[in-house]
Amino acid sequence: MCDEREEHGALKKRCYLRRVDVFSQAPKFAAQFMFITPEPSGYKVDFGMEFCTLFHPSGFRIETMQGDIWRTRLPGCLTGLSCTFTGKDAQILIDSMGDGEAFRFTFRDSHGQSQDLSWPLQTFESAWDDFQTQAKSHGLIQE
Repeated sequence: MCDEREEHGALKKRCYLRRVDVFSQAPKFAAQFMFITPEPSGYKVDFGMEFCTLFHPSGFRIETMQGDIWRTRLPGCLTGLSCTFTGKDAQILIDSMGDGEAFRFTFRDSHGQSQDLSWPLQTFESAWDDFQTQAKSHGLIQE
């Protein structure tokens, strides 16, 4: 997705790749998202969780048939606070999404309910290629 919006009186272009998972409907609404944006030093991958989300210590991972190929134990990610990857860490995560079969999230949500989400990654490479093409065409990343 690419768009333009006004920020602080100036027009700002942006492109992003986003995944939103509304895993619990009203009245106990809960959602989780991932947002990838180009940055001057590479990419930023930002995860958003509901406040008071608590992950299992190995519950934030990328899986393949052979086992886990990526996981985080960053306190902010496991407790539903700030969960952002930039620079080299973001690139490693993005590469792992391209190689993985599923992004797996095992946690207790903000309503105290156990959750086990699986985001299939089979179409990630296609989405990533499209994102790269669009970001390049908007001058947000270089060849």
